[in-house]
Amino acid sequence: MKRIITSKGFTPTLKMALRQVFCGRCATYSLLSVPHCLVKMKNWRRNTMPSLVRGFTLLELIVAVGVYTMVATLAVGSLLILTDAERKAFNLQTNQDNARFAIESMVREIRTGIKYSLTDSECATLPLGTCFTFTNSQPHTIAYRLNPDPNISTIEKWVDLDDNGAVTPGIDDFLPLTGSEVSVSDLEFIIGPGVKGDQFQPRLTITLTLATPGTGPLSTETHIQTSVSQLKLDK
Repeated sequence: MKRIITSKGFTPTLKMALRQVFCGRCATYSLLSVPHCLVKMKNWRRNTMPSLVRGFTLLELIVAVGVYTMVATLAVGSLLILTDAERKAFNLQTNQDNARFAIESMVREIRTGIKYSLTDSECATLPLGTCFTFTNSQPHTIAYRLNPDPNISTIEKWVDLDDNGAVTPGIDDFLPLTGSEVSVSDLEFIIGPGVKGDQFQPRLTITLTLATPGTGPLSTETHIQTSVSQLKLDK
């Protein structure tokens, strides 16, 4: 077959090659055997060629489609699980970032303040323990509270800049400490032992619960509790 393909400088068709193979050899023995060789070649093509170019059976197609479907389902399921896990991790990180900023901001200023109170004028209309006031080193009155509007749910800070003991719109409004992407479901202030003249430093305990909106496993909640002691004794 190699001699036939390369001898004349071109590639013959399959029919020409088969004819030369089957009939050329027979013709070397007898001219009468040429028709027999043609019949033999025709039978070979009829019986052998279909097996070389046949397609897939129905059973093979069903098995192949089933295996492909199973692999695709597993791949898509794994991708969805990884996506949900990444989103949950992001929500948890968002909770921790907001809680860390709020707690550090409050503790840093509360530690150097005096006159801890849960019943000051700015807290009088709120549930006991959800609002806390003190006097910082400026001295200005500072208040921290959970926003009374249930649709907002943020921690807010107020600084009495004009020292009039009340909120002045446009001058010393309450400002949020946590972002809108999280919801503060619980904020509680507890003042421990230490009153004026007892020679003990007042201690404040803060409990905080934040949640990232979501459904099912994507909903994340973070609980934090910390305590801070007043550096100076009330006189």
